[in-house]
Amino acid sequence: MARAPRTFDSYITPATGNFVTIDDYEECPGSAFLKYTLEARDAIRLCENNFPRNNNTEFSAAARDSFQLISIALLPAIMGHFETFQKHLFAGAFEFSIHYKDFDLKKFLKRLNDITKKPVSINLERFAAYREEESLWVGIILADQIRSWHDPESVNALFKALGFNTQMYSATQIQDLKILWQLRHTIAHTGGTLSVGDAAKVQKLKNLGNTNLAFSHTMISEISRKFHSIIYRSVSRILEKLDARLPQDLPQEKREEITDFFAVQSTNNAWLPN
Repeated sequence: MARAPRTFDSYITPATGNFVTIDDYEECPGSAFLKYTLEARDAIRLCENNFPRNNNTEFSAAARDSFQLISIALLPAIMGHFETFQKHLFAGAFEFSIHYKDFDLKKFLKRLNDITKKPVSINLERFAAYREEESLWVGIILADQIRSWHDPESVNALFKALGFNTQMYSATQIQDLKILWQLRHTIAHTGGTLSVGDAAKVQKLKNLGNTNLAFSHTMISEISRKFHSIIYRSVSRILEKLDARLPQDLPQEKREEITDFFAVQSTNNAWLPN
């Protein structure tokens, strides 16, 4: 008797590892994201330690092909987690704005609408889905309506709209992020081929038009290493400005909650800036 066909949802199983979850991002988005990048790095290292080599030195052709396939697949996953990090950091900064000494909600909404080019509105149907949730973040519902997370310059503007007089991402970080976002776009939308038009959008990619993307087996590790610096420095800039906006009489418990939310920790401390 032929086996009844299965639909794709039937293949979904509970995660067996201690992987990063949305709860981790709600607690401490910077640390959660770095943890995920290290999980991706460790997955590649496991492959590196077990894939076949020729004469115990160079990887075999099949191993190199497999590395490229796995690395290509991991990059969009990493950038998806990076988007989640940005959304939750912004959501938390908005939630805590109720304590800022100088926060004007109407001015913030005006600046936000100027950035998004149209009024940000809450989808009632999606909002209704949160009924009876024990905890409800207004900030994450707001962040979910914004479509600017793939542009680091727009993310800078979003945090400035909250009143942080600083650039979350530096010019160098913006260049690195633009490369990663474009590579993610190429993998997700053009089958891994970097078109001439897409290559022209990023200065450091402009000579790579019509390239079929392939990464060396060290690419994911380098992404994790570089993100340790990007996350630590960018979050530190926001936290420094945020601390100055908190009132002196803010309860110590609330102050510690905010500090813990903006903490950036990693099991690989060597990759964090001194």
